[in-house]
Amino acid sequence: MDFRRAKKHDFEIFSNSFSDIMFFLMLFFLIASTMITPGTIKLILPQANQTQSMNKPPKEIAISVTKDLKYYINNKQVQFAEISSAVAKEIIVKKHYTHAWTACRYALGIFYRTDESNAVGDSHKLIGCLVYGFPVGARASTSVCEGLTKDNILELTRLYCDDGYGSNIESFALGQSFKWFRENDKAIKVLISYADNGQEHLGGIYQATNWIYQGMNTDIALMPNYGISLSNDPYKWIHSRTVFSMWGSGNLEALRAAIGKDGYKEFWRREEPPKHRYIQIIGEDKKEKKDLKKRLKHEIRPYPKNTQEFNKAIQNHTTIEPETDIKTKFW
Repeated sequence: MDFRRAKKHDFEIFSNSFSDIMFFLMLFFLIASTMITPGTIKLILPQANQTQSMNKPPKEIAISVTKDLKYYINNKQVQFAEISSAVAKEIIVKKHYTHAWTACRYALGIFYRTDESNAVGDSHKLIGCLVYGFPVGARASTSVCEGLTKDNILELTRLYCDDGYGSNIESFALGQSFKWFRENDKAIKVLISYADNGQEHLGGIYQATNWIYQGMNTDIALMPNYGISLSNDPYKWIHSRTVFSMWGSGNLEALRAAIGKDGYKEFWRREEPPKHRYIQIIGEDKKEKKDLKKRLKHEIRPYPKNTQEFNKAIQNHTTIEPETDIKTKFW
């Protein structure tokens, strides 16, 4: 018998050609994938018109956020300086809603630093002002708290700022004015101001800068003043001082005749409500502020929220038609 082992044969698959085939298949799919882009959005990317210098320093923007999520942008560009009463008067008479000047002890200008300079090289633009004056009445200081004199209290009588510089520029300006007083007139301990409810003002800027609210200014009994609106859809109230300057009187019958001469058939009249009274304590330190706050004569009340609850009833009046001149001709 033949006991020799069977000879083993090794089988081998030649795969060199397979690698070439896989390479070409991979290349084909890569090229095809760049030509088919399903579900994509065509975008037009911006292109620079000219090469910008990388050495140019970036423009700095200062952003501040208060605890009630109000944003201030570039407020470091706003500066404050005392200005003459004549300059402040021109701004107030021309741009403030009352168009009337008032008592002035300090006029603080609100300046905005621009990128361009004027003819004399100044890059600051006057965009508004704050006017502080001594309160009217001999007992104004003692009506706040005992121990104050007329030299310790000022009233914010006017505040104006041009539009376009941020929704909170007035509040920011008020806060900076407190700092200005602490540095330039240490005798001032308390500021007082009023919000005109007749103009739908509740004192939002005072609330934003943490003034103390003391209710309406009904402590002093004065003759009632009346505002006028020439339309009722909506009402556009004209302040009583402006009414007098426009028609020369606040008397109802005189107004009926004067407004009738202007061609109006009717108008609406409303007693101006008392104003909201706010107090700001600007003592030198926390101890002095706490002491003044403790000695306030009037209680601290919650901030008002609705102007309608303070408004008076509206009355409609017809005007008196002007008499037609009748000239008799004789032939």
